[in-house]
Amino acid sequence: MKNSESVTQTRNVTKLYPQGVSSCFAHEKSVLLIENHTPKKTSFKSYLKSENFTVIKAMVNQNLITEVVNNQPDIVVINMPFLALNAADISRSIRKVFQGPILVLATDNNEQAQIEAFKAGVDDYLIQPVTPSILKVRLDALYRRQPTQSKVDNKSKIQVGDITLYPHTQQCHVKNQGVHLSTFEFKLLGLLLTNVGKIMSRDSIYMRLLGREYNGEERTVDVRMSKLRDKLSSLGVEETKIETVWGRGYILNEVTHNNEILVAH
Repeated sequence: MKNSESVTQTRNVTKLYPQGVSSCFAHEKSVLLIENHTPKKTSFKSYLKSENFTVIKAMVNQNLITEVVNNQPDIVVINMPFLALNAADISRSIRKVFQGPILVLATDNNEQAQIEAFKAGVDDYLIQPVTPSILKVRLDALYRRQPTQSKVDNKSKIQVGDITLYPHTQQCHVKNQGVHLSTFEFKLLGLLLTNVGKIMSRDSIYMRLLGREYNGEERTVDVRMSKLRDKLSSLGVEETKIETVWGRGYILNEVTHNNEILVAH
């Protein structure tokens, strides 16, 4: 048995793809702010938004690799006072799919923790308390030092079984044969491919891809999922299967030629 989730995160999700919040704000710098809960006193988010940053919140209990892939931020900020994990572990995980700057906000001035964080790919490390204006100028400096070329490799791909997505060009191949997908179908398939073996609820799909709650009756996603399945089936998909989990949502599994599901442990 294979660990499908691990394979998805480290082998199949090889780079970022430009589908997400940040792509809608061509003139704003986007920041993915990773925390454990909503802090009561920190005003970083509201301040940065007032300074023309797009701020995307992510909770540490979410699939951070998926959050980075889906949102394609310019910079990742790890707010350590609200996290149980250490900065090195989080950065090491994110670096599997993210090539932009990572900044850590910490309260503990621990030299060894800082060394480990920098070794894991962190670009800047600030000890709190830090004023929002200082955070802003440090983020600006990190942003200026980024290469002018896109963070997305033209050759990057997401591959599960016999389906391959090329996010930078929004192309989909099944068994090396191209298939035309609408923008929504491409995002939908990308969401499923980066969550192999996980049930994706309609609530989650609506919030991530449409930015609104599922009202319990709307059939938009169901209809588009059906069309996506038809397109993939027409090209003879054999190694991946999208299934409906009645009352819960949808799941994409990687399967063998004997139709055995490769499940995550």
